[in-house]
Amino acid sequence: MVVTELPRRTLLLALWTLQPLSSRLAPSARVSLPGGESARGELQYPSWLEGTWEVTSTIESFTVPLGTAFVDPFTLASAEEDIAEEEQLRYLMRFVTDAESPGSCIQDRGFNGAQEAAAFLGAMGDLVSCVYTVELDAPHGRLVLAFAAEERAIGSGDGSTSADVWIDLVVRWQQSQRLRDGAYVTSELLEQRVSQPGQVDEVSLVESITRFEPPQRGGVGEVTARNRLAQYYSPDGEYAAMARDRAVACYDYSWRMQRVSADRVLGDTDVLKARRV
Repeated sequence: MVVTELPRRTLLLALWTLQPLSSRLAPSARVSLPGGESARGELQYPSWLEGTWEVTSTIESFTVPLGTAFVDPFTLASAEEDIAEEEQLRYLMRFVTDAESPGSCIQDRGFNGAQEAAAFLGAMGDLVSCVYTVELDAPHGRLVLAFAAEERAIGSGDGSTSADVWIDLVVRWQQSQRLRDGAYVTSELLEQRVSQPGQVDEVSLVESITRFEPPQRGGVGEVTARNRLAQYYSPDGEYAAMARDRAVACYDYSWRMQRVSADRVLGDTDVLKARRV
């Protein structure tokens, strides 16, 4: 029997929607762009995550599923250095009550975006603004980060700073699943656009897949999680046809999350600045 393209795609979509999201975290998983219908609104989380957490993120592995030809040399060298140094980053993460869904919480995206940007993207310069919105064309959320080169941010004199780099992150798709063992798994696909004056915008797709393990019985102060960042070419990218919707790079992290007070600050200067945005 000859299987036409439409039935084949329908079958693959049906198989994808039956798979648990946690299977996308398996070491041997060949991750492709997520399919199926997106959940509505912002990504929801279980109530036991509500509050402020200090996250220690440790990089565990970096893989290039399609080979090194699909990844630029700088990314390869940077990832190899992080693995060799067993890089650990600390930042804060906050979850707040979801007024529209009792019993659930959502991320404080403006706060969390500034924290993660300061921890992961400090080399881009000083974070001068971090704005989160939910819009008609971004119903799952949009985060816009602006960075200024350090010498410009420090030397402005009058306190005003214009940006040198903008990162526009739009959540295009999201899903979550509660597993029988109590774990909670989330996946969201983000369209990332990096803009700099005088240069062509860089557009890519990044999927963030996270499995949160619930607190031990009787304890509420610590949570562990596994996170995978899978990078894809944008659909209109130069090599998108060759990649065929498959991830070209995967970063795997382990998270240790400790509950802290809402007024907690970290000692790192950049993170302190981010917290005040």
